[in-house]
Amino acid sequence: MAVGPGGGTMDGQDAPSGTRVVLPAPGVAASPTAPGRAGPLLCWLVVVIAGYHLVVLGATIPSLIRFGVLGFTPAAATLAATASVAGMAVGAAAQSRSGTRHGRRQTLAVAVATSSAGLLLTPLAPDVTVFVLLRLLGGLGLGLGLPVVLGVAAERGVRRLRAGAWVSTGYHAGAVAAAVLGLVLLPDWRPLFVLGGVAGLVLLPLLALWRPVPAGSTRPARGHEPSVRALVSWQHRWVGVASVVASFMALALVHGLNTWLPTLMRAAGHDRATSLQLLLVLNVGAALGLLGVAAVSQRLGGRRAVLLYFGLAAVGLALLGSPGSEVWQLVVVVLLTGAVVASTQALIQTYVARVVPPETRTAANGLVTGLGRVGAVAGVLGTGLLISSGLADPWAFHLLSAVALLGVLVMVVMTPRTVELAVARPAVDSRVSAG
Repeated sequence: MAVGPGGGTMDGQDAPSGTRVVLPAPGVAASPTAPGRAGPLLCWLVVVIAGYHLVVLGATIPSLIRFGVLGFTPAAATLAATASVAGMAVGAAAQSRSGTRHGRRQTLAVAVATSSAGLLLTPLAPDVTVFVLLRLLGGLGLGLGLPVVLGVAAERGVRRLRAGAWVSTGYHAGAVAAAVLGLVLLPDWRPLFVLGGVAGLVLLPLLALWRPVPAGSTRPARGHEPSVRALVSWQHRWVGVASVVASFMALALVHGLNTWLPTLMRAAGHDRATSLQLLLVLNVGAALGLLGVAAVSQRLGGRRAVLLYFGLAAVGLALLGSPGSEVWQLVVVVLLTGAVVASTQALIQTYVARVVPPETRTAANGLVTGLGRVGAVAGVLGTGLLISSGLADPWAFHLLSAVALLGVLVMVVMTPRTVELAVARPAVDSRVSAG
């Protein structure tokens, strides 16, 4: 396969494993092409599809349970929701381990096509078992595309630190779309899945036209590959452990809320429209919060920002579990809670990029992101089990508030303030996760 002068292959594909990639001469920057600039936008749209895929189920769960669609119960809804995030976690882990062997464009196309197939076939499911399997299939497909999206965001982030956060807002844009369509179409749930599948099919031709810059041009030199072993031997390794645990907590909050907020609001006595409007508000707040992550981190420092956001999330979630709140009060609390919950994971990764030595930074970010996805599964499953046990209101909100408080405790106990002050290194490798 021929290799272009800027490190890209002549046919626009990624160089497969083992292919030598020619880098630009030192001091000579490769000129960005229009297709290269399209990469972050296409990746953002893929994350929109992922956000819609995950949150559309949360928007429809109350109707599925209320009308007994396919025999849905709270336990069945918990299984379906857990299958979605578990599939995404497994797919992302498998792709991260094997690498992008077939090129970025092909990987994203497979991810979107699989998700679209799952969404389009879901209305045809004859029973809960098939419904759950289709959710698992769609999650696996989307998970395959996550490492590609994060890679493009990180490379773009070298030139613009906010690029990763901008891409991450795609998840919440997809969630907003799910909430809006739910307000219009529910209780007829089938069109919600069909529209999501069609949106993915529309994206496929755009991916076919994309000519991505190969990932190989950013690989570290041989002999300097980051390793988990180096991270474990780091003198402040407990900071790395704390960051992994905090990421687990942060993504448990993000996915637990986005999956179950409409169900929890219905359990608290609110109607379908109010529940979906609050889901919409949650994700509008999340998108706005992510856009301010860079400024907050620079002003407060990574550790202080994470502590503040976990603390605010704990307060907001506790307030949501308090009885007797007016709708306007819920709107304010949900908006602010969405902003801090969504941004906490981004702040954790910024903190890691600042304090971890360069030779272990990629390993640390990989652990933070990978184990954080396990937290997403735990958040959805744990909240769902409470709902299935009839303890939705207010105990589910109290559980999520306790998770945020644990995040505060972990950061206070295991991340000395002196570490960040001693390193004082700008975050240039900040990667923001979508799930």
